Amino acid sequence: MVRKTNHVSLTPNRVTALRWDGQSKDIVWDASPKAGGSGFGIKMYPNGRKEYVFQRRIRKHEDESGHSIRGVSAEPQIIIIGSIQELSLSDARDQAQALRADSLALQVDL
Repeated sequence: MVRKTNHVSLTPNRVTALRWDGQSKDIVWDASPKAGGSGFGIKMYPNGRKEYVFQRRIRKHEDESGHSIRGVSAEPQIIIIGSIQELSLSDARDQAQALRADSLALQVDL
């Protein structure tokens, strides 16, 4: 499958058709309205393995000296949800939604 962008509306058939294109970090992000927001995608490997992933960014609320700051993004974390053989696209999206809710709760608690 030829891609010109790294954002695609994922469907089960598209997930199956996706192939690693030679980039070291080959992740296709879900642009579908069913994804419920950003951060859900498929990571592909040279050996053909594909995994559902969720990317979260926890916002920092304090600098190194303990002063309160807002709106500064930490480095993104890629969380592996599971392989495409283990989970359906729908189930993986549900798990990404739960991870997104957990990430938002972490930001509020910080």
